[in-house]
Amino acid sequence: YINLYFSYVKALKSKIKLYNNLASNHLELNKPFVYFSLHLQPERSTMPEGLIFDDQILAIRTLSEALPNGWKILVKEHPRQMQFDIRTTHGRSCLDYERLNGIDNVEIVPLDLSQRELVQKCKCTATISGSVSWEGLLLGKPSLIFSENWHSDCGGTFFIYSVEEAKDTFEIDLYFRKLCSIKFVLLY
Repeated sequence: YINLYFSYVKALKSKIKLYNNLASNHLELNKPFVYFSLHLQPERSTMPEGLIFDDQILAIRTLSEALPNGWKILVKEHPRQMQFDIRTTHGRSCLDYERLNGIDNVEIVPLDLSQRELVQKCKCTATISGSVSWEGLLLGKPSLIFSENWHSDCGGTFFIYSVEEAKDTFEIDLYFRKLCSIKFVLLY
């Protein structure tokens, strides 16, 4: 058990170091971006509820292929994913962060950057089924989700299941949706 413990601690330190090295220190929050907040994994909201999008990198790749020109996806790790917890040993690995870093239009966000600031400055939020979508809706931001949840039918929430669906979502003026979404949230 002691050897297992120390191997886990070593792997966690390597993962944190890699994430911090890949995180961008020059984020342009004044340019259009989608904020994608990663889920803790393993977690019920992605496995099984996320279906094929339990691989969150697939969801991010789907968005990347549909993004309008000049947009980015800013991706931030769930803070508990980087804490000592035996459950997260089966979550993301260093390879996952390398895959994430290789996707066009994606920037990895430092862990110390406030989620509230990211939600306030983004054009829309994206998540498999996490609470960041609701946080965005409350601030009048459209939300792109990859799994149905309790506010899926709320105006301003858009269910994405393919690149084509994501492209259709972006083709409609997100500014118009932003103006409408807070009204629909309050009516929901």
